[in-house]
Amino acid sequence: MSGPLRAGMSFENLRTSNNVQDLIVQSKLDNFALWVYLKEFDCCMCFPHKNGGCSFRWQIIKLKGWEFISSRSLHVMQNFFRDGHGPFHPKEVSMFYPDKPHYLSVRHPVKRFKSAWQNKCRDKMGPPVEVYGMTPDEFMDYIETHEDRHWRKQSENLTDNTEPVPMARLLTMIGATMRINRTDQLEDDPDMPTDRILDFYADDLQLWDRANECNTDIAV
Repeated sequence: MSGPLRAGMSFENLRTSNNVQDLIVQSKLDNFALWVYLKEFDCCMCFPHKNGGCSFRWQIIKLKGWEFISSRSLHVMQNFFRDGHGPFHPKEVSMFYPDKPHYLSVRHPVKRFKSAWQNKCRDKMGPPVEVYGMTPDEFMDYIETHEDRHWRKQSENLTDNTEPVPMARLLTMIGATMRINRTDQLEDDPDMPTDRILDFYADDLQLWDRANECNTDIAV
């Protein structure tokens, strides 16, 4: 790939570079989650940030018998890339796998926001460092004016035929028995700005309600 990566570059053109790291970096620049195809379940799945992605990657490493190097996204996606099963931009999944089920891990917007606040603001884990120490309302102010994959709307990862599935159920469906990197409630944690969260993530709330109306299951 010639030249520096930048937001808004063509994901299709990047795929011709044969460099999975370019695809990972571009997904971070444009703040979308990555889809993969799982031949063991004959379906496509996507776990957006704060939606069980680390637990998913741990389980996939175990399921596929891959050598463990790291559960970080890059190392897992390198294996999918080698096998030709990802990672895919949301728009690509419908093109490459139009007849396969597309399962998207979803969480209630308030719980997802709370997890992000606990992880990023309270516990000061990972980027962006600008949010370290912010109150929930300050964090919501920041979210409303700054895009980031960690709080991007879940609804923006939809494909042409996505079936949303509650995070815990989808992890159970692939045999994941534990949650990794889960954040804990502390006694002095403040209240979350629920009304603001639900207003900003109105589409995600509808997606959550839709996910809980269906009885999705996967046969191995």
